[in-house]
Amino acid sequence: MTRQKLNRLIFWLYQRKLRISAYIFIATLLTVVGVKLDRMNTNKFLSDLRYSLKHEEHTLQAQLEGDIIGKALLMRGFAATIASNPDISQERYAILAAQLMQDDPTILNIAAAPGLVVNYVYPLWPNKAVLGFDYRTSKEQLKEVERTRLINGTVLAGPTDLVQGGQGFIFRSPVFAVDKTTGIRKFWGIVSIVIGTDFLNKYLNVHDLAMPLDIALRKNIKGENPEAFYGNNHVFNSNPLLSNILLPNGLWTMGIIPKGGWPTRADNYLPIRTLLVSIGGLLFLLAWYVGKLLEERKEAEQILTRAIEAIDGGFVLYGPDSEFVTCNQKYKEIYELSADLFRPGVTFEHIIREGMKRGEYPAITEQKEEWIAWRLKRHKMADITDEHRLPNGRWIRVSETKLVDDSRVGIHIDITELVLAKKAAEQANQAKSAFLNTLSHELRTPLTIVLGYARILLNIERLPAVNELQASIQSTPIDPDDIQTKLANVLGQVTLQSGKINESGVHLLTLITDILDFSKADAGEMKFDKQAIPVGALVGTVLDHFKGLAKEKNLQLSYQSNGETVFADEVRTKQILINLVGNALKFTDAGSVTIKTRQKENENEIEFNVIDTGCGIPENEASAVFTEFYQIDGSDTRKKSGTGLGLSIVKKMVELQGGKVGLSSVLGKGSVFNFTLPSVDHKENDNNTTI
Repeated sequence: MTRQKLNRLIFWLYQRKLRISAYIFIATLLTVVGVKLDRMNTNKFLSDLRYSLKHEEHTLQAQLEGDIIGKALLMRGFAATIASNPDISQERYAILAAQLMQDDPTILNIAAAPGLVVNYVYPLWPNKAVLGFDYRTSKEQLKEVERTRLINGTVLAGPTDLVQGGQGFIFRSPVFAVDKTTGIRKFWGIVSIVIGTDFLNKYLNVHDLAMPLDIALRKNIKGENPEAFYGNNHVFNSNPLLSNILLPNGLWTMGIIPKGGWPTRADNYLPIRTLLVSIGGLLFLLAWYVGKLLEERKEAEQILTRAIEAIDGGFVLYGPDSEFVTCNQKYKEIYELSADLFRPGVTFEHIIREGMKRGEYPAITEQKEEWIAWRLKRHKMADITDEHRLPNGRWIRVSETKLVDDSRVGIHIDITELVLAKKAAEQANQAKSAFLNTLSHELRTPLTIVLGYARILLNIERLPAVNELQASIQSTPIDPDDIQTKLANVLGQVTLQSGKINESGVHLLTLITDILDFSKADAGEMKFDKQAIPVGALVGTVLDHFKGLAKEKNLQLSYQSNGETVFADEVRTKQILINLVGNALKFTDAGSVTIKTRQKENENEIEFNVIDTGCGIPENEASAVFTEFYQIDGSDTRKKSGTGLGLSIVKKMVELQGGKVGLSSVLGKGSVFNFTLPSVDHKENDNNTTI
């Protein structure tokens, strides 16, 4: 693999890595946005749910508080009746209590305890065990009684274990009666109403709510979180809706959550997530496809750029407004005096006028303004095939063509050899002109298609199909089927236009490749007469050939060998050595040139090494020195002459004889050119090789 191919591979891998990273970023971004939107939908659902449950909570709170306050008022009224008649008889007591229980069936019993000893109870039979109960014998109930007495108000206690069995809630209210003897208001005792714990179910265990609920109640004690006395305690650990139930001289805390706990997702999560995934997938596919199109466009531009650079002539492109767009390196080399002017946006007129001032057109000595006006007119018409001489004596032929968008393509070919040969072969010159005209016409069509469709893709947002797709995406409600249909329309149009670009790019690449192959075509015949050749005698002949040049440059010319014998064509092998030694002497100004030969171990090959102490070759150019027409210094002012074919000829002749060539060099210190040929022990059946 050559260094150039390796660099291309590294660049391709780098671009692919960036592309994959971009896709991962887009996918991650879409996922994050999707999760965020889904979470927002869930949060909105939970917020709406809490709001709706808040209404249910207020309703339950109002109903429960109303019932409790009603019982408390009933309790206070009954206590007032006792206070006005502290010596009430059992019969009168039973009548009053019966009326109260008739109005409120949730009441289990009503008791009165003058002097804190229960002497009155209704109904009697199921609560007979309560008679004679002294509150002072129960610390828990005595504590509640004392609290009732101290605050002189009704207190709701419970749930608590009842003396007659079971559990219930107890409304207690103190009774203060006026002593008939002294007229002093004294503590008479306690009046209590017992209600069953199931009275809460009337309000909290209902089934006609909009949503089944888990409801719990607990006492509201400052600094404490007591266990729930109604419902499950886990309600208070599940972020419930909380409200305080107002009691006579106290509070309960009510907690409400949906049955089974708060949902973790919205009730419409499935269609929303499906929609988000669909939109995200479509956006990712669209991003992937657009990225693929941009990559193909970029690759086509790179191929076009390399093809233009490979043109054996100057290439320049001006936009519809005659402003410079691009050119190849050859064009800059041709017009080196104006090379700094070749920048995007610089007008053709400015380049021509500045070039005239710098002496870019030495043949125009008079009527310069008229020539400039003529040149501008021809450029505008894009109808010119002109020849002019450069300051360095080279002749350039200019061909310009107008594209469909009024851009101008110029091909500037160095026709110096053609001009010199014109005197002897007019027919060859005409053929060259015809070739250039054909070339300009052949380039027009693919360039027009590539540039035209590339501009369409560059402004893809202007396509009607894209506008329709954007309108569908922004519409409310979103119709996924409509989006998919319009996305398919966009992809169809982009695919069609990309296909046109690809087809034209392939055609242009084929055309340029044919031009290069034509320009480098070389037909001929070369024969090899292989035989055993003493290496010493062969090298000695070559050294004799260069003794004069070495002496003239004051260089040491030497040879080291071990009496090897090579099996090769003597004339071609001598030509190989002459080329290598000649190059070594050419590029060595001080020091020595040495030829070393050796038999390679365990191989039937002789290795030749031509070692010099010359200028050396840059590392990045070492792999290209055996290429046809390649020269390290390719400028017109290079110090060393040569066609650039010598080393390529060496390579071909060595390889056709079964050997290999190589090079190692250090810039500023010298080079070692080496090649191998079969030894006399390795003979081929056919002594002649022809190409």
